[in-house]
Amino acid sequence: DVDATPTHRHDGLGGPVTSNDRPRRAPDPARLRVELADRRSALPADEVAACSQRIVTHLAAHSQVRAATRRGPVGVYWPVRGEPDVRLGGPDHGADPLPTPHGLTLPGHPAAEPQLRSWTADTELAVAWRTLRYPADGAPVVAPVDHGMILVPALAFDHRGNRLGNGAGWYDRLLAGRTGQPAEAGPLLVGVAHGFQVVEILEAQAWDVPMDLIVTPDGVMRGYRSRVG
Repeated sequence: DVDATPTHRHDGLGGPVTSNDRPRRAPDPARLRVELADRRSALPADEVAACSQRIVTHLAAHSQVRAATRRGPVGVYWPVRGEPDVRLGGPDHGADPLPTPHGLTLPGHPAAEPQLRSWTADTELAVAWRTLRYPADGAPVVAPVDHGMILVPALAFDHRGNRLGNGAGWYDRLLAGRTGQPAEAGPLLVGVAHGFQVVEILEAQAWDVPMDLIVTPDGVMRGYRSRVG
C-alpha cells in the first residue's frame, strides 16, 4: 500500500510547516478558504491532470480502497475550479486502474437536499453554476450507507482527517451520523486534495465528519477513524 504523509504541508497562514514553526491554533477558516480556493483555481489544467492521475494511482494501490470498491458503489464528484479529477473514467470508460464493479454515483443538485445519485452511461446530466454537472431528477438515489467508498473534495484537510469545505455544509449533512463510528462501519470516506491543501490543524466543529483517509498527489494519509477504528 501507498501510505505516505504528503510532503507539501501548509500552515494555513501562507507558508510551509517546519518542526520549529507549527501553528499554535487553527487558522481563520474564512481567510483559509479564500487563500486556498484562489491558489487551487490558479493551477494550470495540465498540472491538475497530472496530479489527478497520481491520486488515482495511489487510490488503486491501497488495499483498503480496493476492498471498499468491492463492497458497494463509489461516490465521486464533478471537479470544478482546479479540484482533482477522480471520476475514475466515468460510466462510459470503465475505471482503470481502479475498477468499480458496483458503479459510480454523483452528488445531486448542489442547492437541494444532499443526495448521491446513480451515474450510468444513460444518466442525463444537468448543469448548475455553468460548469458543475449532476444527475438530473429521476436518477436513482443511493444512500450513503449503501456505498463502498465516497470520495470527498474540500478546500483543506488536516492530519486528523478534519475537513474544511466551502461553508455550505453539504457533505456534513450528507454524512450526518457518521462521526464517532469505526472505520469499518459504512462507506470508506476518502478526502481528495492537492498537497498544499493539507494543513497542520483545522478547528473541528461538532457536526464535522472526519475522513478515514486523505489522498493527495504525494500519497495516502490515515485520518481519525482509521487511527482509532
